[in-house]
Amino acid sequence: MDKQHRFDIRFIADTDEKRTRGLMFAEPLEDDEAVLFIFPRADRYGFWNKNVSFGLSLAFCDENGKIIHLADMAADDPTRVESETDDIRFVVEVK
Repeated sequence: MDKQHRFDIRFIADTDEKRTRGLMFAEPLEDDEAVLFIFPRADRYGFWNKNVSFGLSLAFCDENGKIIHLADMAADDPTRVESETDDIRFVVEVK
């Protein structure tokens, strides 16, 4: 049986400015909150957690919303985490 969890979207990062800023300097996400990153085209995308005071888990999704890759980032970590493929169109960040 698949485990499902519903999240409230804190914001949708659908512009370059919103995607660049992400959750930098933001209050921590609640357990049931997420941020949805929408990219204009499928490609390989990378994230870091610099200036974010809490850890995050990322779900890299394809054009159909299928999760292709999962990754975790520690709080205030400048190490780049990148999708494993170049067919990513959406990324969901959760606590």
